[in-house]
Amino acid sequence: MINSTLINQNISLEEFTKNPPEKMEWVDGKLIEKNAATSRHGKIQLKLGSYWDNYKNASQKSGEVYTNVPCRTNKQGRSPDVAYRTP
Repeated sequence: MINSTLINQNISLEEFTKNPPEKMEWVDGKLIEKNAATSRHGKIQLKLGSYWDNYKNASQKSGEVYTNVPCRTNKQGRSPDVAYRTP
């Protein structure tokens, strides 16, 4: 698990989405800094992304697998460790 630090700065989700700061997430109206991951975390992230990509290719699905990509939901701006984007 990655530790996080609350940054005392209010910006809107729209502002965050237009230009997401490096290593930051937007949760409940606040910027949260994601601290560096461990090498073990990186290894797990790589394996999960590889497994997902292999499944996608074997099942002939389209779309792409990403790591640490900014994603927006209706309420938050996150940067998940691994994400799948449909075509």
